[in-house]
Amino acid sequence: MEHRACEQIASVNRQEMRHVLFPTEDSLDQRGEINKEVRFFYDRHLNGEQQQAVQKIVSGASRPAPYLVFAPPGTGKTVTLLEAIKQVHVLIGSSYILACAPENSAADLLAERLLAHVDRGKLFRMYATSRPWDFVPPKLKARRVMQQNLSVSSLWQTSWTPITPGAVSWCLQLGPILRSPISQKYGLEISLLERLMTSCPAYTRGPSGNYNSNLLTKLMNNYRSHRAIIEIPKQLFYENELNECAGDFRNMMIGWEELPNKNFPIIFHPVFGKDEREGSSPSFFNVAEVATIERYPRKLLDDNVRSRGLKHLRPEMIGVISPYKRQVQKIQKMIEKRRFGDEIKVGSVEEFQGQERGVVILSTVRCTKKEYLEMDKDFYLGFLNNAKRFNVAVTRAQALLIVIGNPDMLCLDKNWKTFVNYCRANDATVNVERKEKVEDIADTLKRLNLFSAATSGDQLF
Repeated sequence: MEHRACEQIASVNRQEMRHVLFPTEDSLDQRGEINKEVRFFYDRHLNGEQQQAVQKIVSGASRPAPYLVFAPPGTGKTVTLLEAIKQVHVLIGSSYILACAPENSAADLLAERLLAHVDRGKLFRMYATSRPWDFVPPKLKARRVMQQNLSVSSLWQTSWTPITPGAVSWCLQLGPILRSPISQKYGLEISLLERLMTSCPAYTRGPSGNYNSNLLTKLMNNYRSHRAIIEIPKQLFYENELNECAGDFRNMMIGWEELPNKNFPIIFHPVFGKDEREGSSPSFFNVAEVATIERYPRKLLDDNVRSRGLKHLRPEMIGVISPYKRQVQKIQKMIEKRRFGDEIKVGSVEEFQGQERGVVILSTVRCTKKEYLEMDKDFYLGFLNNAKRFNVAVTRAQALLIVIGNPDMLCLDKNWKTFVNYCRANDATVNVERKEKVEDIADTLKRLNLFSAATSGDQLF
């Protein structure tokens, strides 16, 4: 189906689709705007940039090219997209709207938030047949659900007409994992938005330093995180243009007794453990980091040890991220053994893309052999030498970010080196002994009932 879609897009009678996927400056004036204007906004909290994006999408200002909303993490991508969908649905009655997302959780979120604004029978949430019915959110089970194995490209070339094409995303998101050298050669690992912003002159900044508002809106108000948490991504990736606009919740961890700097909600906890794997599996684990992680949920959630000011903190407000499946499994088992709560989400960077938590703990795992970094690159794993994964990982936290890892290994990567030095400059680094003894690690494993799991021969990757 994908091959057939590409063939039809490339054919003469589908020439207009070439202007959607590969716009040129000459093709941007071939179709006029849609005579529609937003009279009121369903979401009254949209800022001026978000309102501009919605109005431009509805009016078809960029036709036939896509209208882009460049939105760094926490800047309101979802609410902007939802408002645009609602407006197009009401103002352009003949429209068919296809909303796509890279993860099931993101697509479910869009569908759930649209339920109150779309008539029953008009909303379809399409799933792959491989997704178990039990995983479908209860709210969506009551609506019409289609289980299909259709790709986005095949849908575009059948009954879905791009009246007002748009892309709401940000360039430094995680892209697809490609194994095919041919796919890599022809740039299929680059998203549509990133390709347009880096390769199409019409989407670049003009002489005055601004973007063409008829083609692109850039959202720069961050409503998610404390300013200290977004400072490094702002410097490295967003030309120092991100503005802190988060509510009072961003300060809820200020003053916590475990913070090395009581006014700085970031902890860098050095761990000089060992990254291990089972057999030839490319998935690694680090038991010393698992033991270090264990102390933080206990300090945050255990009423016997946590401070009175944290009584409001609940397990669902905590997330733990690691780039390796094996490490994720060991952290999950530790949390289960310690009964911290099933609501604590533990997962890979990909699973957390588009999500946020009040407190986020990162387990970086890498500690010993530099040659493992090439393996990470081949299998698209790890945090090092991957700016997009680094950016997604450190921008999930709202009020507290805890990073656990080996500073020597992390500093081999320029982005991580900047982050580690940032923590040192702000006295946010935990003082630990330079090396940990092997017998201490074994004792830790036994205490957490993970010793047998660490030495078993089963593989998850």
